[in-house]
Amino acid sequence: MIRPAPYHLLILGALGITSIWGLIGYGGKMFDNFDAIVASGHLPDGRIMRMTYTGIKALDRQMTPVIAFYEVLSNSQSAGPRALFFDINFVVACSNIWVLIESRRRGVTSYALKYKQLRDPTIPKNEAMAIFAMTIATLLCPSLLFVPPLLQASDWSHHGYIALFHATPLLITFFFVINSRFLESAAGHFLAGLLFSSKKDTDPTRHPEKSWLVASYVLAGTVAGAVHLFTVLAALKALNADATFIQVFVPTWKRLAAANTLPLSWTGHGGNSTGTIGFAYPLGVDKSTEILEQFHLFSQFDWLVVSMSCVVFVHILLSMARGSKVGLDLALSRIKGGMSAMEKTDLILLLLGAMVLGPGAAGSFGLAVRESRLRQQFNRARKLH
Repeated sequence: MIRPAPYHLLILGALGITSIWGLIGYGGKMFDNFDAIVASGHLPDGRIMRMTYTGIKALDRQMTPVIAFYEVLSNSQSAGPRALFFDINFVVACSNIWVLIESRRRGVTSYALKYKQLRDPTIPKNEAMAIFAMTIATLLCPSLLFVPPLLQASDWSHHGYIALFHATPLLITFFFVINSRFLESAAGHFLAGLLFSSKKDTDPTRHPEKSWLVASYVLAGTVAGAVHLFTVLAALKALNADATFIQVFVPTWKRLAAANTLPLSWTGHGGNSTGTIGFAYPLGVDKSTEILEQFHLFSQFDWLVVSMSCVVFVHILLSMARGSKVGLDLALSRIKGGMSAMEKTDLILLLLGAMVLGPGAAGSFGLAVRESRLRQQFNRARKLH
């Protein structure tokens, strides 16, 4: 069994660039289609594309293609592509929560978040409480993409909500900073004491912030898992040919052809309506369908790369945190160059969890378990010094 390593993330990054940006972006002329949307001011199905968001023309022009991409995948005119995009956004939300938690640990000394075995894994309690509030806010952000179409909002409004969605990382950061500063103040201590009084807070070895971090991971994992299960079950029961399990998750040869990404000699079809030489797609597929397939393929390859990256990233973090019972086993296995029994179990559970509950849920639950291991390791190391 291959041990996940940091360089595997670089390989997955290269795979993502090759498959997503290379095959779909350049090979499928997706970037040319973006330029056409900006130039015409219309989406492929004829609907008007909103072109102003900030009032700064240069910035608005750069935002428009991204908003068009999100609009096509989140509107109510398609079932399969929207379902997968819905799932992906919650996986990304989970990964954002993971990175924020890792960045706030007291022992972090670099932006690369490199983990040293004896570093302090704890987080100030006020920040841990703010992280839980931020987790709730982060999990609500995808509603900006998918709720407006369900409420039959106008295209103009939907495009505005998508633009706001892209500002949420900055807004969430401000929200976290404001909450953590307030909870650090005298008024924040008083309010937290009234609402969350606990005798364990007087004992630093109990790590009072741990319960807030675990709650954040469990909440994120529960929501992401529910979304993934809903997506999978809906796809398995789907009567619409566009929303079946294979159509939603698997980038098939037919979809590659419909997205105009395959050379003419591979497809055996005649010329296409875009006038592009050397590429073709099945007869009867219009420009609107072509672009939808391109965007969906983009998200399918993205889903595969993100899923594998989540498993690798979480397993690396788990393997760097050893509990009191597995320290010797882990040390001996690393000397031999293999994986310990605990690491093999972690990897198998992560893979199974990712297949059943999705990578966001599997990773979140795995990192929730890791919090206990980190503190066992830290308490043991502190006693030795």
